[in-house]
Amino acid sequence: MAPKGDNIQQAIRDHFGVPVTVNSAFRTEPYNRKVGGAGKSYHLTGQAFDIVVKGHTPLEVARHAQSLGIPGIIQYNSFVHVDSRPTRYWARNDNGKVTVKSSF
Repeated sequence: MAPKGDNIQQAIRDHFGVPVTVNSAFRTEPYNRKVGGAGKSYHLTGQAFDIVVKGHTPLEVARHAQSLGIPGIIQYNSFVHVDSRPTRYWARNDNGKVTVKSSF
């Protein structure tokens, strides 16, 4: 079973041995629209956060999140989106071009 909420961040921090920077977590609907978030974003329900781990690539972070069993992972060019959706969705978003992944 995947860790939840703050435990995800702590598990990632423990693995890499450096702080995890959260760039975005809960969003209001107006702010979500302003930043171009998805209409049904998990950020709107507090079930998602976007992170950066200093000294590690988004691919490294996405691979570790996958190893933790986290169901929602989207690897962007400069950060990783992590969420607790009920079904697995792993993807790579390269400047708007989304590729669904079976693994990272």
